[in-house]
Amino acid sequence: MKILRFVWLTLLAVSLAGCNSGGSDDQSTPVSGDAVVLLSTPVLTDDGTLSVEFTVKNANGEAMTLTSDPSFGLMKLIQRPDNPNQGATTLNKTMWKSFTYRERDGTTTPYVETTSNLETLAPGQYRHTFSFDVTSVVDPADSNNAVIPWDENLLHRITFEYRLESGDRLSEVIDWVPSGSVPPMTRNILDGSSCTDCHQDTGIKHGSRKDPRVCVACHNNSVPETSRRSLETIVHTVHGDIFELITEDENGDPVANDPTLASSYAFVDKPYPQDIRNCDTCHKAPVAGVTDDATNWMKQDYDSCQTCHQVRDTLASGAGFSVHAGEAGSNWSAASCTSCHTEGNPDGLNVHDVHIGRLNKIQQASDMLSISIENARIESNNYVVDVKVELDGVGINSITALTPYLDINTNKTTPRVYLLLNWDNGSGPELSYGTTQLNMVTSDGTSDNCSPQGNGLFVCTQDISGYAKQPDANSKLTVSVAEVMLCADRRAGVLKACADLTNEKPDYIPWRVAAKNSKGAFDFGGIAISHALPVGADVESCTNCHKDFTIHETRHGATDLQQCVNCHNSERAAFYAGFPADLKYHVHSYHTFGSHRDGSPTYPGDSNNCEGCHTRDQYNLPNQQNARPSLATSNGEAKWFSAALVTCGACHVGIENEDGSQQALGDADVDTFPLDHMIRNGAVFAADTAEEATGTEQCASCHAVGMLKGVDSVHNVYDYR
Repeated sequence: MKILRFVWLTLLAVSLAGCNSGGSDDQSTPVSGDAVVLLSTPVLTDDGTLSVEFTVKNANGEAMTLTSDPSFGLMKLIQRPDNPNQGATTLNKTMWKSFTYRERDGTTTPYVETTSNLETLAPGQYRHTFSFDVTSVVDPADSNNAVIPWDENLLHRITFEYRLESGDRLSEVIDWVPSGSVPPMTRNILDGSSCTDCHQDTGIKHGSRKDPRVCVACHNNSVPETSRRSLETIVHTVHGDIFELITEDENGDPVANDPTLASSYAFVDKPYPQDIRNCDTCHKAPVAGVTDDATNWMKQDYDSCQTCHQVRDTLASGAGFSVHAGEAGSNWSAASCTSCHTEGNPDGLNVHDVHIGRLNKIQQASDMLSISIENARIESNNYVVDVKVELDGVGINSITALTPYLDINTNKTTPRVYLLLNWDNGSGPELSYGTTQLNMVTSDGTSDNCSPQGNGLFVCTQDISGYAKQPDANSKLTVSVAEVMLCADRRAGVLKACADLTNEKPDYIPWRVAAKNSKGAFDFGGIAISHALPVGADVESCTNCHKDFTIHETRHGATDLQQCVNCHNSERAAFYAGFPADLKYHVHSYHTFGSHRDGSPTYPGDSNNCEGCHTRDQYNLPNQQNARPSLATSNGEAKWFSAALVTCGACHVGIENEDGSQQALGDADVDTFPLDHMIRNGAVFAADTAEEATGTEQCASCHAVGMLKGVDSVHNVYDYR
């Protein structure tokens, strides 16, 4: 990681050396293409020799010369046993059975052939011949050393992979039936978009590999007893399992290495940036001719299920959390899993219903609560909001009717129903955390701020006379809702009293759901207008990874950027020294360096790909949607930092510490590169007022889109299109 950042800073230094324009600012730089490979139908001779011809062309469509050997895998599609070590195949599940293996340390595992018998037929045209008799491969999973049958009527696959000079992988597969007949079964479950929606076009593992069709050449169930796990097991584990086996506890005392004991596990993290029950994020709807088998995930599969439930349900306890609390790994057998959770089971136990179905149910429960912003206005130094609250279509006359269903958010002591009060004078929200919230629920479960008017209507009042900033006649008032966490019966789809639901693992609470956000915008006198607080990201890009936008669902009940920007804006410093709370710093910093810049980012794509999160008109310089300076602490005092410095400094400013963490902006050394370069070109570091940090940056002179050293060029955004 340190080497990578050093290279990145070096490239930045070179980029800053010249500023001549490379063209206009219309992002007209040519889009780079990709090399392509085309595999022809393989040919099998009578002696078991299998060969395949292929053509390789570069991004310009020209014949490409290979400078090293590609790798090739060979497999066939067979029916898979219903459960481990059982021969029955009643569930019609499939698996890839490899013909190519590698032996290492006495263990034989699926692999690819890397010692290539490669012939050059013409420029860019080649033939690979497998080095063994494909009809006589001994099955390493068979104790009797039986030969893997070559069945010419089954679907077979050859995988191709070649490492380009850039380090990227050129991958392709060809699926064919040797007899030429229609395959009796296929396994087209995912296409590349299932991965690239989050991982973009970035290699995920093993040196930039990124094609799941090729991954299965090594990661399949051909030899289930080995540690070479199947792709479905690996992917489900990495995305869904938030626990790991440990050998000692947090005090350093040894613990039993027993997978059936809760004490043998430690909470790690939630690596998946949305609810793990969103199976359809990866398992999309079938596309004819592409992913015809996309619904295969609904077939019960013990190996995939246990990646999450082996641990989670071993630890789980408490009513409403798991019907198998403390049983997984000890009392369950593979057969019992697959006998209950059968595909299409009408009683709600099928795989679809216990995942997506449960999410649909808690969303259905959330819909029972309706909070609507009827009006907002300024009256005699008071911010007044009319709010209508209904439960199951009936207006409530006291907030106490709602409080039984309000969950206490993490690190909070009382339930909350926040109205986020703000106004926009033309450049963004004027209030931030600490001044924007009006809580409809007080510590005794009632509300001193809101008076009931009948039929669910409440008039809520916030005294803003002491605020440093005041709205004027041209201000646009905005109101959102936040911190409304509800308890739901995830089977019945109705709200349920939180006291009837308990859970010992607050890191994963499957019955908690955020209330729908309600928004309203009004002029100073209370006339409804169309207005939204400006944000600098593409919401659709966010939801590709953060489906339903539940990033802060367990803390703030936030599912909408309009909620986020009320607190995370330029008008306050973060709780952490040196950090601006502004989204333009917070999001860049978090995705690049991890929480609190601790050096452990979880962003699955390349952080230099601006278009992974932004539209083409959002990342130009000067700042487009968020052009104000931002507050952060510096030497313990709240100071102002100019806009581009905050945005770019989230990644490019701050020395890396020995533990891999990164200095925050306010703690950075002004004499280090590139901060000193930014300051020499108009950036303002630690000013006393926002006015001093406004209007002096000259970054766009060199780094506007279309310039020789424009943000589009130095971040290589065209490589990702």
